[in-house]
Amino acid sequence: MIAVTNFENSTTQPAIGSISGCGLTWPVVREQNVDDAGGDRSTVHLWKGLGTPSSGTITVTWAGGATIRRPAWIVFEVGGANTTTPVVQTNGVTAASAGTTDTVTLSAFGDATNNAALAIYGVQNNTASDIVTVDTSHTKLGESFISYSHVAVGYFIGQDTSISGSWSSGRYGMIAVEIAAGSTGTQHTVNQTDSVGLTDSATRTIVTGK
Repeated sequence: MIAVTNFENSTTQPAIGSISGCGLTWPVVREQNVDDAGGDRSTVHLWKGLGTPSSGTITVTWAGGATIRRPAWIVFEVGGANTTTPVVQTNGVTAASAGTTDTVTLSAFGDATNNAALAIYGVQNNTASDIVTVDTSHTKLGESFISYSHVAVGYFIGQDTSISGSWSSGRYGMIAVEIAAGSTGTQHTVNQTDSVGLTDSATRTIVTGK
């Protein structure tokens, strides 16, 4: 999976046109606006890679060939997931104004023991350090940032239908996801493979390797 956030100095909401690479098919899971009120727009994106991965590159192409400013991302692998229908449900929130905390609600899980809860946080904040604190029951996988773009990922193995988070300040968006386990009694593993924040680019090679 790949979580991306980005900053656009206009009133147009940033959009990803496609993701490709590493022998995988990449459908979108959810895109949640970080800022849909101000003059500088941001979006947090979550896409999933399906199939058997190979070594290589993952490339994000912005919709319409647009040049998107300051993208930041985290690439991570979820082991033990259902390969047919890995994503059971998603939900999200978008800030109407700057804030420091919020909560996303999910429905009851299909498997309350073995399914996994993921939380993706996108924050618009010009701070060159980690600013996101994930839900208290979650493990923080990582946080990537560049000027005005922060993205962080937290996860929990088991049911969590009310997922919170906090950050120092800024407009924000959150995505919560239930990931199905591959079989009863098989729990997930979650591992980060790459994270970085870069300057402006329309097409960006993100990670080499699995």
